[in-house]
Amino acid sequence: MQDPTSALMQDEVFGPLLSFIVCANEPEMAALDNQSRFGLAAGVSSEALGQAQRLARDLRTGTVWMNSHMRLFAEIETGGYKESGIGRLHGVKGLDAFLQSKHVSWQAATHHQP
Repeated sequence: MQDPTSALMQDEVFGPLLSFIVCANEPEMAALDNQSRFGLAAGVSSEALGQAQRLARDLRTGTVWMNSHMRLFAEIETGGYKESGIGRLHGVKGLDAFLQSKHVSWQAATHHQP
């Protein structure tokens, strides 16, 4: 079993790498995952939909893919939790970074006949 405190389990590694820890149950799995200071995305594979949904709810990550991977949609924002994925991409929240708001107040002009 991999040591949960090792650099491999605690650093945010980008690349073709798979690391895993065998857990006894869902609460232990969520607790171990949530110990990380990162939380960009997670994947859950299970034939039991209810189990996958419970785990997805308990994981502190910005995205959880269930029985899939890297499915992203422009209308749904993505981003991480904790020290991962600062800000949001896509969706309404993702648009905020590209917008500037302005308040314009007006009142209809009154026309007086001389």
